[in-house]
Amino acid sequence: MTRHYSLDSLRVRERRIFGWGFCLDPSVPLTEGRLVVQLADGREHAIALLPGGYREDLVAAYPDVPHAGASGFMVQAKLPDRIAAGVARLEYLTPSGDGVVLSLPRFPDAYAPPEAIRLGDMAHRFRQVWGERGLVAALRAVARGAGRRFAAIRRRRDESPSPTADAVIVLDHGMGGGANRYREERVRALRGDAPVVVLATPAVATLDYRVTRWSAEGAQEASMDSQPALLAFLEALGASTIEVNSLVGFDDVEAVLAWLARWRRGHSDRRLRLNVHDFHAVCPAFTLVDAGGRFCRIPSMEVCRRCLPANAMSTLGLDTDRDPAAWRYSWSEVMALADDIVTFSPSSKALLTQAHGGVGADAMRIVPHAEGGAGVRAVRVAPRTPPVVAVVGHINRAKGAELLRAMAAASAARGTPLTFTVLGTLEGGAGPSGALDVRGSYTRETLADRIEAEGAMLAFLPSICPETYSYVTDELMATGLPLAVLDRGAPAERVARYHRGRVLEGDAPGPLLDQLVDFAMALRAGDSKESPR
Repeated sequence: MTRHYSLDSLRVRERRIFGWGFCLDPSVPLTEGRLVVQLADGREHAIALLPGGYREDLVAAYPDVPHAGASGFMVQAKLPDRIAAGVARLEYLTPSGDGVVLSLPRFPDAYAPPEAIRLGDMAHRFRQVWGERGLVAALRAVARGAGRRFAAIRRRRDESPSPTADAVIVLDHGMGGGANRYREERVRALRGDAPVVVLATPAVATLDYRVTRWSAEGAQEASMDSQPALLAFLEALGASTIEVNSLVGFDDVEAVLAWLARWRRGHSDRRLRLNVHDFHAVCPAFTLVDAGGRFCRIPSMEVCRRCLPANAMSTLGLDTDRDPAAWRYSWSEVMALADDIVTFSPSSKALLTQAHGGVGADAMRIVPHAEGGAGVRAVRVAPRTPPVVAVVGHINRAKGAELLRAMAAASAARGTPLTFTVLGTLEGGAGPSGALDVRGSYTRETLADRIEAEGAMLAFLPSICPETYSYVTDELMATGLPLAVLDRGAPAERVARYHRGRVLEGDAPGPLLDQLVDFAMALRAGDSKESPR
């Protein structure tokens, strides 16, 4: 059986690596993938491959392979040493436990992204894409690469933002989601008050840093090659305030924290604000999902030390080599110096307090997000038979992708009268159960229309992590649709007060499915005002 595979794009900078690709065996789904590279000191080093999202391009290229969309991977890690040029390999296991080894010659140069690939390797890349996905895909890859190369040149030619006193600095990740949505709102508000606002984010896909500066003259953008260069620039800026929205994706988070502590101690008139969008201040596994795929509930430090090295899935492949105690201590130092620590729900504040004791307690306050249901109308649903459960959003591992597939499989195996429909995306795809479909993305304005088109009886958010807020929860409650969530985080707090809500207890797929069926049957019987648990 021919296996199809490609390392579509790879960036290596110092000891950081980021890339993506796919590996597809048409006969069976492959598991436990890893990229094995050779380091400069002669050692081999294995990097766990992370889920690469749902690959619509592979679904189109291999329409007869049910698991094609789930065959993408992402590779991201900090390495113990620099990579040596030569041959690397992909390693996988089949469901029967057999090993699969796939060679990656001319590594890493031949796998650079299109805009960075060297002329001598361009023909190799063109043939690679042509062989896997056809001539049109290969031509498009070349065109995209040229466009991105010119854009990168223009960005690096822009004049770097000038140092300016009394600026406000915002540090954040650049991976989208609710934290970035909140940051955009904060930047707009800050620009109304401060003469200069500077946003600094790590660009994960290019392993550099992006800086945007807003002033009366407009916006300026620049790129910086390294975290030390970024911190040196920010140091010279003379800022009066720093706001940390998230540090996920920074090369050396503990170095950033040490810099923040020095900066805040240096001047009593400076202000430091922390926004708690995740639990990075507790663990590099910032969703608090452990290596076994469950909400860890912040166990003992001994358990954390065993979990973290095996938990690349929940750290984006970063910082699994850190000492959890030292990590938490670095955050405690900054929390003790912070003037304002904003949490968005009582549960987030409670978890932060559990991990750090009384550190930062005087600065902590709970400020719920502005209502996220704006633009969403109430639904008018004619429920179908069997009942349809709507699952809304980008459902990745922390948001419950594996749990949802397991519940759908259990529903199909038992003959349970429930089917699940994802309005959004599902990391890893729907699987073979037949009780789960993925319908694609939605907007707030079209959410009610999409729910009505599916005839959904209720909605379910399978998130296994303790979310700090969840805009999707607001949107679903705004539709008036009955809503079930797991017993953790901010969604559970709000759904417990929702007149058509149900909070499900536990982690196991079978018992959770039983509770969801009970809820659906109560709704079908007309008991839509049953008291939430």
